[in-house]
Amino acid sequence: MPVSVEEVAKALNLTTRRVQQLKAEGMPTAGRGQYELGPCMAWYIRYLQSKLDKLGPNTNPDTPDLLVEKTRLAKEQGDKIALENAIKRGQLVYADEVSRIWADHISSAKSKILVIPSKMGPQLVNIDNANVIAGKLRDELDAALAELATADDEHIRLFEGSEEVLESTAEVDDFGMGGQVSETIE
Repeated sequence: MPVSVEEVAKALNLTTRRVQQLKAEGMPTAGRGQYELGPCMAWYIRYLQSKLDKLGPNTNPDTPDLLVEKTRLAKEQGDKIALENAIKRGQLVYADEVSRIWADHISSAKSKILVIPSKMGPQLVNIDNANVIAGKLRDELDAALAELATADDEHIRLFEGSEEVLESTAEVDDFGMGGQVSETIE
């Protein structure tokens, strides 16, 4: 049953002028100045839904920033807890301690290798066989490298209880070395 523009406006809580504007945008009519209320209501609902879809899920300009900040805060809190748990499980080591230990190892290696000529020179001076000399030098180098390869429990104990810069040892690159990871925790 066709109704007037005034009845459609009242049913949709619009002005008659707005109903006429909507007619120009495609609202169905039943003739000149006549409308079918049911189809008009269905069309108007779809019209409003499409407008909302274009605006996105949230039209409040303050809320997106707040949502982003809350999400960022939750992620940071989760990361902090994950790092604390990794520390407790012994999966993280302190970067400054690793640097110090590697510096000690390199210094020790350097001194053990540099002492070989002065240590072995007097022992090799009267040997004419190059194979014997090479074998003795190889044995001395192997002994120095074997000593450097042994684990040092003192250094492992240094990692426990410190709250400084951390670096994960879990990631390994193609050369068996630690990869790039997160560096600090507070």
